[in-house]
Amino acid sequence: MTDHEPPSVRRQFAARVVELIDASGLKRAEFARRAALIERKLPEPPKRAPSFSEQRLSDWCSGRNVPNERVVIALVHTAAQARRSQGLPPADQLPPGILSVDRWLRWRRLATTERPVEQPGERATGQPGERAAGSGLPAPAPGAAPTDPLAPQITPPGPASLAPHEPVGDWLTEATDPLALGVHRSIAVPRGRSAGSSALPPYVRRAHDERLAAGVGAAATAGESGLLWLTGESSYGKSRACWEALGVLRRRGDWRLWAPHSAEEALAGLHRVAPQTVIWLDETRYTCLPATGGGGVDGRQLADRIDDLIHSTRRAPVLVLGTMWTRTWHELTAGIDPRARCFQSLLRDPIPVPPRFTDDDMRALRRAANTDARLAAASEQAADGEVAQWLAGTPVVLARWEAAPENARALLLAAMDIRRLGHDQRIPLALLEAAVPVYLSPSQRERLLRRPDWLREALSYATEECLGAAGPLTPTPPPADAPPGVPHYRLSDVLDQYGQEQRTVEPVPPALWRTLAEHTDATGLLELARTAHHRGLYRLAHDLCRDALRAGNRGAWWQAAEFLRQQGRIPEADAWTEAAAEASDAAALAWMASRWWETDPAGDPWFARAVDAAADAEPLVDAAGHLYDCGDRKRAQEWYDVIIDRFPDGTAALDFAWRSVEVNRWDEALRYYEKAVRDGNLDAYQLACVDAVYVRRWSEAQVWLTLAVAVGRTRHLFESYAPVPDEDWPEANVFFREAVASGLAEARSAWASTLAASGREEEALGVLEVVPADGFEVSQYAQLLPDDRLDEAVARLHALPLPERNIPAPVVVSRLIHADRVSDARQVCAALPAAARVSSLHAGAAWLLAAGRPESALTWFDEAASIDPASMADAARALEGAGHDRARHYYARALEAEDAQAQRWFADTLTAARSFGEALTWYEKAWRQGEVQALKSAAEAVYAAGRDQEALVLYGRYWGARTDPLMRARPSPPGEEATVARVRRYGWNIDGAPAGEWAAPLPP
Repeated sequence: MTDHEPPSVRRQFAARVVELIDASGLKRAEFARRAALIERKLPEPPKRAPSFSEQRLSDWCSGRNVPNERVVIALVHTAAQARRSQGLPPADQLPPGILSVDRWLRWRRLATTERPVEQPGERATGQPGERAAGSGLPAPAPGAAPTDPLAPQITPPGPASLAPHEPVGDWLTEATDPLALGVHRSIAVPRGRSAGSSALPPYVRRAHDERLAAGVGAAATAGESGLLWLTGESSYGKSRACWEALGVLRRRGDWRLWAPHSAEEALAGLHRVAPQTVIWLDETRYTCLPATGGGGVDGRQLADRIDDLIHSTRRAPVLVLGTMWTRTWHELTAGIDPRARCFQSLLRDPIPVPPRFTDDDMRALRRAANTDARLAAASEQAADGEVAQWLAGTPVVLARWEAAPENARALLLAAMDIRRLGHDQRIPLALLEAAVPVYLSPSQRERLLRRPDWLREALSYATEECLGAAGPLTPTPPPADAPPGVPHYRLSDVLDQYGQEQRTVEPVPPALWRTLAEHTDATGLLELARTAHHRGLYRLAHDLCRDALRAGNRGAWWQAAEFLRQQGRIPEADAWTEAAAEASDAAALAWMASRWWETDPAGDPWFARAVDAAADAEPLVDAAGHLYDCGDRKRAQEWYDVIIDRFPDGTAALDFAWRSVEVNRWDEALRYYEKAVRDGNLDAYQLACVDAVYVRRWSEAQVWLTLAVAVGRTRHLFESYAPVPDEDWPEANVFFREAVASGLAEARSAWASTLAASGREEEALGVLEVVPADGFEVSQYAQLLPDDRLDEAVARLHALPLPERNIPAPVVVSRLIHADRVSDARQVCAALPAAARVSSLHAGAAWLLAAGRPESALTWFDEAASIDPASMADAARALEGAGHDRARHYYARALEAEDAQAQRWFADTLTAARSFGEALTWYEKAWRQGEVQALKSAAEAVYAAGRDQEALVLYGRYWGARTDPLMRARPSPPGEEATVARVRRYGWNIDGAPAGEWAAPLPP
């Protein structure tokens, strides 16, 4: 092994085998004999038991071979029993985890991803794994599973890999350029004796770094996969915080770093992610949503792949590290963009990066400023503690934008709006050049035509660095599928966010839609059509579908039909659906089959054609499910069986299984769960467990639980907490106790929640009386405790690490106030970090308001506002809801801070008081800052004032800024009923006015 190679995982495993044998106190021959006996006693022994000879042990101790999972379990049990029989000291005096089966299985998974340690004069060989033992139910092979491919081989820098699949990413020790990962270059200052020489100044740790370090540490020390999301606006320091947090993994030397640049690249590479890999998703929105510039991926498939990877015990540990704007986080988690709803289950527990340095942060900054002139300048010149923004050059970039000459301003406006419509971050120069004239007046265009160098001049201005930081536009490598020789540019994050927020309510110029359509491929055209339809531009969306058809995208037939069906234009939708079916679109064929079954026996031939045309089971399962819901269960089951034979991936079997559970046909459901298992669908284990609990088959649930844990599919096991009848609790307790013993993080909390939902609070408290507990368990404990035992909740809260106190702190504070212990609640708040203190102060204030103590509540709101001025708007809203006259005072303070949400809320208050003119002023201020909901509120206020046509225009602008089709499925624009009906069917024109009638004939 060379000096720069990380330690061999297989050698580490071999060393641990030696440690295990030594810990047993037995000689190798005796250890082998006992291990063979124990292995034969495990459930369902193989037909030929492996030989536990001393030579076989030598192979494992040298790293030549790695034992299979069954053998590993036998080895650990042998060592543990030998120690007990000899009265040897307890395990806490041994190397950590040496007698833990779970830890050994994780070590084995890591070892099997690396090539064997070759002996002199020998070729490396490996012992194949044997099928895992089950309990009368099918079990997957431990080494490979159809839906969870074995992680690729890890090969350190040096000779070429012997593995057939090279893992994605580079060794973290070789990733030395943070700028390449999206970290902003620091602004330059005149050099003095303390000026820094690197691209980045020294790092000043803040409160959010502690939470981030805890998550990274869990991956580094406990071998646990996880997702960490940092949220905050552009240039808040999100990417830099992630870069610094990876130091602990960088020092270990055995972790990889992979940074996919697009959803397409992420989907293509996820199956090649090896254990001990960081997946770096800077500005995660771009890997969650397909772009309109071409390509396109199935978002649900991408989300499922990431979810499977994180929950796969075979490939642990893997760390997903993502950053995104706060606005983007809310859009993705609220499901505003339907394309992103499949990612909602992945987006939990964000780590917010605050915009300003606190007083403590500023003191740390000034200490670090002694070694770097940039930090010294930031400590003196950054306004309102916005140090990260100042260092990233945000004020300089915005100033460059404000002072841009007409050609450069048009170029940057075009880039902002192209990004607003969902284009990839990498924008081709040809598209920018074609879009610039859209943003120029006729006289400006005429002047530019007389200057052949206008584009070069605009690019020179836009790409010039801003005091060392990146300028408004930056040259960037093109996508892999881009034509050679085409330059691409990326809009700075600062201006990208500015465009997303400040220009959100500005109509997109009509000519830009056509320009985009002319510069994208057939896949991009269909994605652009969806973007137009989401904005209520129905006719434009239909025209873009026709363009996609002409470009060869046959999926546009079905998409156009779906658009028309959503608009209530059923005859035209049916015609397009039939055309899509004739074009062999699987979704259309399946739709025809499921809708014609009742009146026409031709349903089965339609379905047979759909089966032949389908690329996957999804459209076929939808059709069979519709048939089942319509009551023809026998025929639906026949269709399901056909789908299972055609696509044996478990999708159809699982769908039919849960439908059978819903109608109380458990035995039938069980057969289909077993079919899904035989087809290699690992999710069947956990879903069968969930449904066995649902129908109160506790012993069967326990079997499925054991199998689900064995294959690492446990993420959906504890998502509901229905009451359990008293007579079931003996068996239910056994099930939950087994789940806790299996090491499932959510099991104890789910056990306590189910007990509490069943009216067994004392037993729930007993379950939660465990140390250490996590933040959620402490929160549950505090909720269940009687008032005279709340000191226990306070003690448990203080025992938690600071980053974990955010969840239980508001609960503990609220319970103390409810018990009339206000001073104790205040003391708890004082000991919390800033973010947790603000949320706890607001929770306490709400309880004080409810208890009729408004003056005390005001002092709590004031303290929260002194920590985070943005909390004043929430205080105003709470006071307004309580009918307190001090609400206006807090609104005024929030309005002084130009809080857009406060502006909208204040305008709502004025509207309720029928002060429509003043309300409209505040609504406009709010929407100018990107508070899109203010447009809808303004339209309603204007309509209430009797200004119907103006209200319709505002509604059109509101729809143009939204991406939620539900707003159009049940629209409520004011005006005459005829206009309302027309808008529902025909949408809006590009200029924001209601569209007239338009036809949707089939293309010739």
